[in-house]
Amino acid sequence: MLSAIIATLLKTAGLGGLVMATGMDFKTRMIPDETTLWVGLLGLGSRVVEDGWHAWISLLIAFAVVLPLGFLSRRGVLGGGDAKLIAAVTLLFTPALVPPLILVIALAGGVLSIGYIAAYRMIPPSAIAGEPVHQSLDTAIRVRHVGLMVGERTRVAAREPPPYAIAILAGVVCIFVEEILRCLPATSS
Repeated sequence: MLSAIIATLLKTAGLGGLVMATGMDFKTRMIPDETTLWVGLLGLGSRVVEDGWHAWISLLIAFAVVLPLGFLSRRGVLGGGDAKLIAAVTLLFTPALVPPLILVIALAGGVLSIGYIAAYRMIPPSAIAGEPVHQSLDTAIRVRHVGLMVGERTRVAAREPPPYAIAILAGVVCIFVEEILRCLPATSS
């Protein structure tokens, strides 16, 4: 019972690190290596607590995930920080949950990309120079007038890539929720 509590605390702290990485990615389009290392070490710690010496399998899986993602990063398909963060979050889960995790991250990334493609069409590159943009969108941005949103408008106008850590966080949360819902009947009996 104590090991389950410790593993849950480690995973929760890892999720907190992922939330911090997502915020940084949204704000700056950079994911600090320290935050990625934090998520990975906490995930590895949870694997050691849950699986003992079998945690090395999770390390091999993380390595197997980072290799092709690193290749994609070098080709400009995915950011390097995103590739490292995806490999780090795999350590938060048992090896059996890594394939569904990768699938859900990819699906969330697709939805995120579609949203940014739509935003690219609505906010012209000329918006950087302060020219007016689509009236309803400009009004919505002025009403909210949140510094991050104004900054995001500028990044969209500059055609910067979307902050993929949002998709990573969405994937991790989906798998965590699915895992919690799957375990609830077992804990209530």
